[in-house]
Amino acid sequence: MSRWLAARPRLVGLVVTMLCLLGLSSYFNMARQEDPSFPYRAGLLTVIYPGANAESIERLVLRPLSDELQQVDEINYFTANARSGVALITIQLRDVIYDTDAAWDRVRQAMQRAEVDLPSGIQRMTLDDRLIDIPAVVLAVRGDASLVHLSNEAERLKRAMMDIPGLSRIEIDGHADEQITIALRDTELRRHGLSRGQLLNRLSERNQVLPGGFVIAGEQRLGLLPNSEFVSLDELAATQIALPQGGSVSLS
Repeated sequence: MSRWLAARPRLVGLVVTMLCLLGLSSYFNMARQEDPSFPYRAGLLTVIYPGANAESIERLVLRPLSDELQQVDEINYFTANARSGVALITIQLRDVIYDTDAAWDRVRQAMQRAEVDLPSGIQRMTLDDRLIDIPAVVLAVRGDASLVHLSNEAERLKRAMMDIPGLSRIEIDGHADEQITIALRDTELRRHGLSRGQLLNRLSERNQVLPGGFVIAGEQRLGLLPNSEFVSLDELAATQIALPQGGSVSLS
């Protein structure tokens, strides 16, 4: 074969030239996009149900959702996991689906149909349809401590794990925010001539982050931080409430 090609240099040169011209033509005529779109075929459905155990979530949450998701033709498969207080469903669309936005809209319609049969204690149900990576590990932080303490431990664990090589991202579901409940005595409010709205306005005016300005001392510029935000329950209880007729009284 090599002898045959060596005996015909013009033919070899012609073939090589044609291949080069064909490659250049394909390069300059190929389709291009400045911001190419990728089909997002993986999604994560998260349902937050505080206080429910894994068995209740599987029976009350996962079953209605699974029944509706099975009717979506664009779904290739989905897997469901029930944990205390949270349900996770990973959804994978079919490989032949390129109009993923329309497919995810039909998934959301299935979620709306299933929402009718879900318990009223559902706190949040979200669908993240822009996933490229499927969550590899699901960790549950559990114990006898309060939800706020468990949330703080989950945040601490997240910060400690962020330094692991190859880890893309960490998300926390079921995060519990702190809440303070103030029980008011109507008789005390009437005695001091205050309404609930007036009391709430007084507390809102007190609990603010205000700029304190700065003080120049020699060549130093010192910022001032006014003590205008509640940092403890004792400080909240000792807050002085201005009365309409003059004077003030502590909240507690």
